Amino acid sequence: MLKKISNILVILIVLIPIIDNNIYSQEKPYKNKVIKVGFYDYNPYFYIDKGNPTGYYNDILDTICNDLGIEYEYKYTNILQAMSMLKNGDLDLLIGINRTEDRVNEFEFTDSYITLETYGIYTNKCIEYGNLKELKNLRFGYIPGETNSKWIMDLLESRDIKVIPVEAQSYKELDDLLIKNEIDATISHINNTKLSDMNEIFEYSTGPVYIAGNKKNKQLVKDIDSKLKLYSKQKYSPIDNLKDIYFNNSEGGYKRNFNVIILIVSSIIAFLSYIFYKKNLPYIKKCKMKKVIREDLKKNKYFLYYQPIVNPKKNEIIGFEGLLRLRKDNKILTPYFFIKDIENNDMLFETSLHILKLAINDYDIIKKYNNMKTDEFYISLNMSLNEIENDTFIKQICDISTLMNMKKHSICIEILEKVGINDLSKINRSIEKLKKCGFMIAIDDFGVEYSNLDILEKLDFDIVKIDKYFIDSIESSIFVKEIIIFLSNICKATNKSIVCEGVEYKCQKDFIQNIKNEKMYIQGYYYFKPLSINEINKINID
Repeated sequence: MLKKISNILVILIVLIPIIDNNIYSQEKPYKNKVIKVGFYDYNPYFYIDKGNPTGYYNDILDTICNDLGIEYEYKYTNILQAMSMLKNGDLDLLIGINRTEDRVNEFEFTDSYITLETYGIYTNKCIEYGNLKELKNLRFGYIPGETNSKWIMDLLESRDIKVIPVEAQSYKELDDLLIKNEIDATISHINNTKLSDMNEIFEYSTGPVYIAGNKKNKQLVKDIDSKLKLYSKQKYSPIDNLKDIYFNNSEGGYKRNFNVIILIVSSIIAFLSYIFYKKNLPYIKKCKMKKVIREDLKKNKYFLYYQPIVNPKKNEIIGFEGLLRLRKDNKILTPYFFIKDIENNDMLFETSLHILKLAINDYDIIKKYNNMKTDEFYISLNMSLNEIENDTFIKQICDISTLMNMKKHSICIEILEKVGINDLSKINRSIEKLKKCGFMIAIDDFGVEYSNLDILEKLDFDIVKIDKYFIDSIESSIFVKEIIIFLSNICKATNKSIVCEGVEYKCQKDFIQNIKNEKMYIQGYYYFKPLSINEINKINID
């Protein structure tokens, strides 16, 4: 009997680790598998620091792989070789890839994008911002076959600006060529501090970038996408945190290094002995920042770029969205670099009143342009809920519209769709006042956050703007297509216009154009990027 019990115990001792190991393996589907990831020098997304790989994409990958229990290794290459290696199965993943029609057939992409990259043209020549004609006959560095290079080379060709093309294999090589004066101009990401001494003369974006895998790694890409979607729902998203670390300062580009952290800690300790000054420091800083912003407003350093809104059925411009810009240190900055300063220092109302005056003045200039087929267009401006709910602010913009003889329906106020049901009565009162003063009203980013069809019925909007989130999925999602058609029918029945934001591809344009709604309009890079007021006079939609 004892011998039998002993035999059973021996069997159990042998089997338990095996069973436990099998269970663990099922819970860890990527155990004992090392994922091969392409690493290409691309500051500040991928770069080597003290012999170690780092950068925004590196940290995103590290976060996801830790959460999924994935081991990975880098294959060092350039972006063009990396694409070929991914296609051939020599790589499992690539980070930061534009999703194009031909690539969708070759690779698996996440549905969620990881960032929207903005590029600039940089030159070592003294060229005024926006004056691309000065690039003619200059040596222009580019990466053949790479999306951002192709976009800008196509743009230059379309404008008959003939440059001397100089090929390179990586962005690092382009940086070095420009710094050594072996080329006259090239493209780079706007957060690349390596080119901070160069002259930026143009900005553009080829759209969002994604994580891509080869066709054998469909499940891996799906699991990564699930993590990205989970992060986006978190109040403190690790992806947003990484964006703050790498990009959320106007000098932009690198993570805060250890010496800076030590300096900050030392400063805090030193300030403890100056209690009175410490208590008043936020107020002092706020007053200084307010003064700086007011001075910039007076000097018209804050101004508007305009992105056309197009009727695709008639091929004509029916409006523009006014987009705030700041001219600082010979650069034109997007709101990413300055809007927090405006909001945090209680300067939003003053800035909005300033851009309203600009828009009314610019409207009178644009309507005289020969390429404008009609003066029945409008300029839309974004306003926050705090502004719309403020009676004093509403009175001020109505006073401006009267004093400046604003043409009725020439200005549209876009309200961000962060509207709760409890806010509706107060907002409706403000909308009623604005309409009496001749403004049109639009709901911006419809479909994001507080999506509620009640809002369309209970608030008296003239225009509904569909968020880019939906437009990005037109090609891949029947569900999204049906939602857009459904919203079109509702707007058509209630005599509201509808604007589809972020249209970048022909397939998106064709789908929208074929919807039976004469008030279905398009805004996006497919037709036009944001333009200066002088550039509007030169465009031709045909």
